[in-house]
Amino acid sequence: MATFEVRWEGARDDAGPHDLGATLYIQTDDWMHALSNAIERYGLERDTINRVVCLLSDHGTIDVSDPDSGSRFVLRQVEGDNHPIDRPSRESSSNGRVSQGIDAPSWHPSRVGSSLGPTDEAVLQRLAADLAKLPTGGSVHARSLAALDILLRYVPAESASVLRLDSAAACVRFEAVRGPAAGPLKGVTVPVGRGIVGVVMRTGSSVLVQEPAQNADHFGAIDITSGYRTRTLLACPVRLRGQVIGAVELLNPFGGGRFSETHRQAAELAARRIGALLRTAS
Repeated sequence: MATFEVRWEGARDDAGPHDLGATLYIQTDDWMHALSNAIERYGLERDTINRVVCLLSDHGTIDVSDPDSGSRFVLRQVEGDNHPIDRPSRESSSNGRVSQGIDAPSWHPSRVGSSLGPTDEAVLQRLAADLAKLPTGGSVHARSLAALDILLRYVPAESASVLRLDSAAACVRFEAVRGPAAGPLKGVTVPVGRGIVGVVMRTGSSVLVQEPAQNADHFGAIDITSGYRTRTLLACPVRLRGQVIGAVELLNPFGGGRFSETHRQAAELAARRIGALLRTAS
């Protein structure tokens, strides 16, 4: 059991954040339960947790923003000096009070809580239409590659991949890869629960991290295997019949830029479509 400090702030402006409610101190097993509890205690709609964007840092804080209202929540574990942020377990993430589909944007020490920007609805509509045209026949590998090809038309990323759970082998396997590391990563596995993909699968959350090598959850063996340096990683859950069974990952926006809110939603659209295709894969 840990104690988490939760602050509710308004949208950031030139004057900085504005506190909207008293700071809460909540004892619970993990930060997702603390966030859910705080949302209820502040009298906000429970659906808020379906919209929030969560920013995980190695500095012991989690910055959460609601893109609809501009409100922000800042959480940190305060019980002791050496207690790391507890990652939610698979059981806690499926708790009835904690909805799935939470996203985590890029972490940058000097820009905590920075916005991913506005959403380009027209782009997302075109992407959804193109994904809907994907054929329903063929292997999982072929379907995954086709979805990645469409996604990369809309998101300027150097690499993209689909990882899929192999329960029998207790690992997550690279099912399909596009980009410079496609060859070395074909068939490579990550132990269940490890890496950023492990966070995605435990929480049912999308995660966007700048400089993953500096993040405790990063599985550095993949970079060593591929010889490819991951500067920015965006990972979104793939669900099959309601269960998270993998992830779509995008690496390194072209030109050293940042992934945007549109890119996040585009990746989630592709992940949902891949999950739907897996239901009928041969």
